[in-house]
Amino acid sequence: RLRGTPFQIAYETYVNRNWEIYVMNADGSNPVNLTQTPEEHEHYPQVSADGTRILFSVDEGEGREAVRSLCVMDIDGRNRRKLTDHAREPFWAPEGRSIGFLPQEYSKFNVIDYYTKGMSFCDLATGRIDPHPNTAHLHHLYNPGCSANGTWIVSTVHAGMGVDHAILLLAAHG
Repeated sequence: RLRGTPFQIAYETYVNRNWEIYVMNADGSNPVNLTQTPEEHEHYPQVSADGTRILFSVDEGEGREAVRSLCVMDIDGRNRRKLTDHAREPFWAPEGRSIGFLPQEYSKFNVIDYYTKGMSFCDLATGRIDPHPNTAHLHHLYNPGCSANGTWIVSTVHAGMGVDHAILLLAAHG
């Protein structure tokens, strides 16, 4: 039944000792490597609500010297653009014109998922980055996502903000 649908699935996979971003048809056919970057590891693809772009993380370098960046590209892999360094956990705003992300807690890389401090938003047209109004009080968040109306952000917190482990609902604009 999925063969005739126009939908695709974006995913990460480990190929030739490297993490890459692929898309495939909804029925699993026609996998296409969009990134093809042997010196970088791409992770965590997030497809825009209109299905035209993919937001993802990129790790460049090795060990603690690696830098995690955020990039966006068209769904076919074209027009790749770096948005910011030392960031993780990207998520789309519902209107598709901006993204949210969590800055790393420290500049040295760490694979721990809750290695974050603050929250920021990037306007994709201008590249302008603005902090969340309560950014100074937000730390150790991960897996954030925005509500369909853009009013709320839901996120997990681990050993931060006075909480051992919980799911929080945050006002998107403070």
